[in-house]
Amino acid sequence: MIKGLKDIKPIVQIPDNSLIILSVISFVVLIALVLLYLLLKPRRKRRAKPTPRELNLEKLKNIDFSNDKEIAYTFTTLAGQFLDKEIYDKIVSKLNIYKYKKDTPLMTKELKQEIQKALGGIK
Repeated sequence: MIKGLKDIKPIVQIPDNSLIILSVISFVVLIALVLLYLLLKPRRKRRAKPTPRELNLEKLKNIDFSNDKEIAYTFTTLAGQFLDKEIYDKIVSKLNIYKYKKDTPLMTKELKQEIQKALGGIK
């Protein structure tokens, strides 16, 4: 052997933490992107959808009192859930002559006023 040469040293294990560092950096970037999205997205106000009861009440409040058949049918189908049973039955019995026929007599002003009064008491 030549005296000036040194022996080859055995393989030395070098610690490699690059995978851990890469995963930590990726996690931090992901969290930053989520926070940025939440801060910049437009805020939407959530409107409550009207319930069927509220829709029926709106229909009752907007009855066209110039159309007798519409009054009779709308009141009969929708007002039962809002009015006292006695008042409702009394008015519906008066409205039966205005339903289910092609030609009906004109509705009296007193009956229209009674219906308006009953609908005015609904909350």
